[in-house]
Amino acid sequence: MELPEDMPCEKKTLDELETELFINEILQQVPLEQREVILLRIREELKFQEIADMQGCSLSTVKSRYRLGIERLRKEMADYEKRG
Repeated sequence: MELPEDMPCEKKTLDELETELFINEILQQVPLEQREVILLRIREELKFQEIADMQGCSLSTVKSRYRLGIERLRKEMADYEKRG
């Protein structure tokens, strides 16, 4: 399959790809509801209220899921570094 020449191609270094794989692996350790909020907030750059509207829950629930998810990510990363 040939790609059109004018199609943008995102080039990533090996370090960037390894980092992305590591982050995705760590994210899998976070409960789904928390992971979804983190991804919508960081990757999609949605506001907390937009996420709440999308998920049909309160703003405080979204913020709580985000905070708990980030705490879990920090714990998982610290555990990984200890094993390192």
